[in-house]
This record gives sequence, C-alpha cells and structure tokens, in this order.
Amino acid sequence: MFDQATLSDLIDYLLPNWLRVALINTQSPYSSGNGREILYEFYELLILFIEVLHGMLISEQLNNLLSTITDFFHQCPIDCIRRELADFLEAGIGHDGKAIFHPSQAHRLYLKNPAFRCL
Repeated sequence: MFDQATLSDLIDYLLPNWLRVALINTQSPYSSGNGREILYEFYELLILFIEVLHGMLISEQLNNLLSTITDFFHQCPIDCIRRELADFLEAGIGHDGKAIFHPSQAHRLYLKNPAFRCL
C-alpha cells in the first residue's frame, strides 16, 4: 500500500484533502442525513488502521497492534468497510475538482493501493 504514497503523504495530505472534498461534494453519499457523521467516524478508524498497517504508532498502540486491527473490523464489518470505501471514492471523484484535491487523486490512490481494494 505504501509504495505509491508515503504514510506522511496519506495522513497529512491525501486523505485529509479527500475527506474535505467528500464533505463539500453536495452530490456525494454523505451530503444528506447523518452521512457526514458516519464519514468522520469511519475516517478516524481508517486513519488508525492505516497507521497500524504501516507500524508507525506510539509504543502503547504497538503493544496492542492485533487488538487495534480486531477493533477496526469489530467496529466496521467488512460489508460496511466496502460500502464506506466505495462511497468515499464516489465522493472524492464526484466533486468538481476546484478544491485542493483533484478527483483523479482519489481514483489513483484507490486503484493503486491494494489495502483499499482488498477490504
């Protein structure tokens, strides 16, 4: 997963900007009801999961690596993860591209990172 983008690129730039465009896209699956709240909750869990995969966590979390991964899948069953990643992708590629994050970045990141597709 990290051969296309560094952890820093993912955490500091790509995913936060993807989140922003997903939230401002009025045609996204997150634009109605409690969609934004669902996205925020999933996003926070996804960031932690990505950090766990990369192994760059603080020592107390490293000791609980397996627990963190188990918690992620307990809180987000695989069907939920697939749906949220598909919605997140749709929200990222469906905006008008006038923000700091271009829709093609979401598409490339999703396609080139097996961790997004294998879940």
